Amino acid sequence: MAIRHSHARCRGVTTDSPHGTLTHGSYPEYRATTVLTSYHAEQQARGVNAVESTGLWQKTLAVQESDPHAVARNRLRAVYLQAREFSRLLAGEISRDLPSYTVHDITHIDALWETADLIAGQLYELNPAEAFVFGCAALCHDLAMSHSAFPGGLPSRAGLKRWNDTVYMHFKHAYGRAPSAEEISGPPEEVKAKAAAELLRDLHAEQAARLPHEQFQDGDRDTQYYLISDPDFRNTYGELIGRIAASHWWNPSSLPLEFASIIGAPPAFPRDWVVDPLKIACLLRVADASHIDARRAPGFLRAIRPLDDQSRRHWIFQERLQRPWLDGDRLVYTSSQPFAPQDAAAWWLCVDTLRMVDDELRSVDTVLADNRRQRFAARSVAAVRDLDQLAKQIPVRDWYPIDARIRIGDAIDLVRKLGGDKLYGRNPTVVLRELVSNGVDAIRARRALDENNDWNESSYKLQVQLIEEEEFLWLYVRDNGIGMSPDVMSGALLDFGRSYWTSLEARQDFPGLISSGFTPIGKFGIGFFSVFMLGDYVCVKSRRFDQAARDTHILTFEHGLDGRPILQRARSLDALKYGGSEISVKISRKNCRKSASRPREHIRPMRVALPCPGRRSRGDRWER
Repeated sequence: MAIRHSHARCRGVTTDSPHGTLTHGSYPEYRATTVLTSYHAEQQARGVNAVESTGLWQKTLAVQESDPHAVARNRLRAVYLQAREFSRLLAGEISRDLPSYTVHDITHIDALWETADLIAGQLYELNPAEAFVFGCAALCHDLAMSHSAFPGGLPSRAGLKRWNDTVYMHFKHAYGRAPSAEEISGPPEEVKAKAAAELLRDLHAEQAARLPHEQFQDGDRDTQYYLISDPDFRNTYGELIGRIAASHWWNPSSLPLEFASIIGAPPAFPRDWVVDPLKIACLLRVADASHIDARRAPGFLRAIRPLDDQSRRHWIFQERLQRPWLDGDRLVYTSSQPFAPQDAAAWWLCVDTLRMVDDELRSVDTVLADNRRQRFAARSVAAVRDLDQLAKQIPVRDWYPIDARIRIGDAIDLVRKLGGDKLYGRNPTVVLRELVSNGVDAIRARRALDENNDWNESSYKLQVQLIEEEEFLWLYVRDNGIGMSPDVMSGALLDFGRSYWTSLEARQDFPGLISSGFTPIGKFGIGFFSVFMLGDYVCVKSRRFDQAARDTHILTFEHGLDGRPILQRARSLDALKYGGSEISVKISRKNCRKSASRPREHIRPMRVALPCPGRRSRGDRWER
């Protein structure tokens, strides 16, 4: 469970461990990040024993009596233990680079076997090859939350544009102004640290997919290391292990699409040692989400780590949680220590986290059932929706757990009030202003990204058109700007009051945009919703400028805010040739008569002064 971040100077991975099979007590000396090195080494040895004591291990990779497949089983076990040893060293770097995070070292990875064993249940079927893939994916899933997991360096893997965007955002947050080009290339250390920490968290799953094949070079020497040293196993299972490791960060609904096929056994293995990636990916994600207990947040580490308030809450509640147990098909979490009023925020964070675990278990159970896979024994978390009962399992002292957060009872009504005529009055100018502002932002964003475009200034166009029919008017606002993907059309566009331009999604979708100096003038969410002041039938057509015409999509509101919009791919005749967006609204003449002024009075030719490429704008000027 990842929390807040920090940063430290990057060092190379030290790999002075033996290449052979790891034996108990043979751990190499390693400069640990805690002050209790000998105690920490003892914990590592206990970790191997803890893994080997689980039913999951005993049924799959442990030595079996009269085993006809002993050679294959022993080879899987030896390669896993060697990979575990290298992963132990790499996982030890995480606490140095992200000291505010709860424990992500090898003890967390080892505990996933125990947690998976509890969740799957004693009767769950897993063969040795699947256990090997699960174990290696568990090794990789969080390893990239350290600079050492990026042999080429974090900025290199993230890409210079994305690195600059992240630095830009943290600089602006810290200093209240946009940084200069020199300040982006050489940011203050605290800004650099926060940018690096954010990218480690954002990219760790993506890098986890590469780790099984990632090569670690010993400086200028010819010595090369891989987490999975056996080239046959690395070639056979490496890519699959990486994808499963990365999948713990994906939406669970995507798992059946990504892991639709069962993988056959290699020639040297028994025929029935097939690998079902879907069930392994499901098991890894729920085991990772569910492992929250005192082992993740030792009190002494909390005392010596630099923690902000949010991080401290994570440490406090996890330190007080005991290992969960299974009651029927529900995980039960308990605490032996009550939460006093000063720890109320930590208790509520615990509630939110347990509800997240509950959501994961329920989602995975649905995925398994819908795809006709064997379901896990644990399918939910006990008492997470009943605060009185949960307070008995995780007690409070001298206060009452009343969930008194601010709620929005009628979100649609709020949108009408804050995004419509109850705020602005019946003035069509407001709608034009907001829609045109969004269009201008889209054009300016495209110009900032289109470095090699041979378009001149007159090539970027924004058009406002009013078409009259017998009973209706149609208002069109078109631009050939940056355009929207289907995800943005169905997500950020409809997220009332949220700014897409400064979001993580925008930085991922358009690297380099924020650090180019682009500053939006429109209100991406509220601005769009103002269109419903004019009519209920609204159509949004868009495609990204860097995609093909066939990627044009249409979002249609047939009944205003009261109905669900329909998203569909545009027909070839409706596709946008050059990218950008078109918003159209159907206006009844009855609404026109109610308006304080008529729409045509406000649809006049407009000229927009756009900043020249490469020049930072002091603001956009509008002229009629």
